[in-house]
Amino acid sequence: MSEKSEAHLLEDFGGLIKLYSDGSVVRGDDASFSSLLRPEPVNYKHVEYKDVVLDEDVGLWVRLYLPPETTSKTPIVMYYHGGGFILFSPATPILHRVCQMWVAMLGALIVSVNYRLASKHRLP
Repeated sequence: MSEKSEAHLLEDFGGLIKLYSDGSVVRGDDASFSSLLRPEPVNYKHVEYKDVVLDEDVGLWVRLYLPPETTSKTPIVMYYHGGGFILFSPATPILHRVCQMWVAMLGALIVSVNYRLASKHRLP
C-alpha cells in the first residue's frame, strides 16, 4: 500500500494565492493582502485590457486584463467583484485599477466578470 505524498507548492503569487500539486488553492492571510495597499507605486498603466461580450441579450460581459508576457503556464484569476449583487462592475474605477495592479504584480491573466445586478435582476 503506497502512502499518499504530501502536496507541494506549484505556484506562489506573491503570497496572495498559493497553488499546490493536489489542486488545492490557499488564499493568503490579511497581512499578505496588505501588500496591495503598500505606499510604493506599482506601475500598472501599461496593462492592456479589453471587454468581451459573452451574451449581448442579457448584457453579460467580462473584462480581460492581459499580462505583458504569456506562456502556456500563465495563471488565470477569475475575479467576481463585491457589492452585494447590487453595486459595481469591472468598469468601476477602483476595481479596474485593482485588477491592473494584480496583473502587474502577479503576471496573471485576470478575468473580471460583470454579472447581472439586483434590483433589475431578481435574486436568486
